[in-house]
Amino acid sequence: MTHSFLAYIDESGDDGIGNYRVVGARGGSTKWLVISACLLRQTFDLDAVEWRDDIRALMPKKKKPGIHFSSMSHGQRIAAAQSLLTRPIRAVSILSNKTTIPDGVYTDKNQLYFYLTRYLIERISWFCRDMRPQVPHGDGRVKITFSRRGKILPRLSGLS
Repeated sequence: MTHSFLAYIDESGDDGIGNYRVVGARGGSTKWLVISACLLRQTFDLDAVEWRDDIRALMPKKKKPGIHFSSMSHGQRIAAAQSLLTRPIRAVSILSNKTTIPDGVYTDKNQLYFYLTRYLIERISWFCRDMRPQVPHGDGRVKITFSRRGKILPRLSGLS
């Protein structure tokens, strides 16, 4: 094992700016883009599968394999959060209220996503640096895994 830490990164919202979604109407961009990482020690990687299964057991009628907070009932959300509360994991999130961004700042596709991801990775690196003295396993590095987005990002396709 070479890595000391694992970071699983996912986003919520989209990086479209302008034409924001109106409550009750169809279409439009979300007003927020959130990019988060779940951080854990490499030694807990297989345990995390059990943690996921414990949360899925709270939703016996669920047919799809994924767990999405938006599709949970309020009670399931509370139970899932309480289950995660007892686990040796950390969360790091970067939030952007896109309505505050002036027009013309982020014009290229995925530009805002990449910009926020830089901040997220910076904070992940700070955490790993600060926790390194307490983590005897591995070499102090973090293995980063990105979730799949709606369309594959050409700039990230070469990463492993």
